[in-house]
Amino acid sequence: MKRDNNCFYKVADKDENTVTELLVNLMNKKYIRDLLLETLNVNRDVIQKIKYEDITTQYTIKNGKRPDIVISNNETLIFIENKIYSNTDLQQSQFENEYPEVLINSQKKNRKLIFIIPRSYTHIIEIKNSKNEFKDYLDIEIIYWENLLGALINADIAKDNPLINHMIQFIYDTIGLNVSTKSFNRGEVVYMYDIKTLSNIYAFIRKFDKYCFEAAGIIMKDCKEYINPKKITKEPHIDRHIAYWIESKDGGLWPIYIGLSFLEDPSFAYNIRILKNLFKNTIDVKEENYFEKESWYVFKIPNYVFNDDNIPMALACFVKEILKKYC
Repeated sequence: MKRDNNCFYKVADKDENTVTELLVNLMNKKYIRDLLLETLNVNRDVIQKIKYEDITTQYTIKNGKRPDIVISNNETLIFIENKIYSNTDLQQSQFENEYPEVLINSQKKNRKLIFIIPRSYTHIIEIKNSKNEFKDYLDIEIIYWENLLGALINADIAKDNPLINHMIQFIYDTIGLNVSTKSFNRGEVVYMYDIKTLSNIYAFIRKFDKYCFEAAGIIMKDCKEYINPKKITKEPHIDRHIAYWIESKDGGLWPIYIGLSFLEDPSFAYNIRILKNLFKNTIDVKEENYFEKESWYVFKIPNYVFNDDNIPMALACFVKEILKKYC
């Protein structure tokens, strides 16, 4: 398999400590800091008074306890606890004893305890109970990683800064490695995401559907020597795929698929599939991120495609390059 195209590859561990430090490093940029803190439900007036120097990690409080992130200035004291695993232990000090006690006794004007967790976090009930218990004395927030990362990605803050892009991608991939396999019923799914998140997801899927169709059209025009194309067909099973197939005049299995599959490993959700019998040359396993499935080779659509100003053209060029090298 191809090396991960990220400057943190094999340099930093994919764990909570690394995610915490990267999150704080991102806050060095004021516009990112403001966006993150606003997503964490910090009051805007409070945000404007928070400087990067006010934010620290590995800060020891009562009884040797250490919140993951501490934000402290003359008026504000915020503890942020970060959980990236669904089954990470929740210590009593974090939701019941030392953390709430230190915050309440600080007498700071603005006090807040924030938990950043996956939606599948197994100890969320304890946090909610604590939130209710201290509601008259302390503001306790529950923020989901899905929403926090979604805010960063939707704001397009990494467009002109490769390092920031790598930092966000590293956090995203690390969180993605620990996605729960829990199944949800329809009632749970309906209330799982807030309406803004659902709206953003729906808007992106509609755009991606359009991008795939446009890319397929370019491939139809430019790759006749490889696939003898006949027409573009939309994947009929929309509950499993948002995708298009390019049919061949030769009949048989459709040679090329472009789209989003809900059936694959999340890292390969956005993929293209090309029939094996089109390949004349051996695939370079060091260069390509792919796997074999039945009669197809399945290639991951790389991140740079989604960062391009012309996504359909970038997607088509990615497919054309594979055809040119191996078919």
